[in-house]
Amino acid sequence: MPKNFRLFFALATLTLVSSLGVASKASADTATVTISEDVPATCLFNDATNTAGLLGYNIASKTLSTASGGSTGSISVICNAVTSISISSVTPTIPVNMTVSSLQATISDGTNTQTSNGNTTTGTVPLVSGTNAITVGLSVQYAEVLAPGRYSYAIELTANP
Repeated sequence: MPKNFRLFFALATLTLVSSLGVASKASADTATVTISEDVPATCLFNDATNTAGLLGYNIASKTLSTASGGSTGSISVICNAVTSISISSVTPTIPVNMTVSSLQATISDGTNTQTSNGNTTTGTVPLVSGTNAITVGLSVQYAEVLAPGRYSYAIELTANP
């Protein structure tokens, strides 16, 4: 075999191998896009279900009450976890020169009831995950005979998930 032929054969083989190595190949690439959110334990009061209560009164006993001639207020609260609800505060708007002797605000889910004297809450009402109907009641004793005027009490509730 001539020396040139071997050189030609070696170059032809090298060219063929090089061409195969450079030939383009189809390749796929992948990526993952993550979409997420951390949802905390939370409760939302449904203002559309907020129903004001009505105070009944007894002038002789100097008492205003949702239980005696009045009606309780109500609201629903939806929670995504087991939680509890309590009375945060009771803010009265009453005629001048009236003195509250005693006050008892109550909240109930129909099974559990807790009270507040307007300053101190005795405990919380446990709530299940989901929608809970809460009733709110009030009884107020005055030192004086009830004077004419508007008696209004804002009872603030707090849901603690």
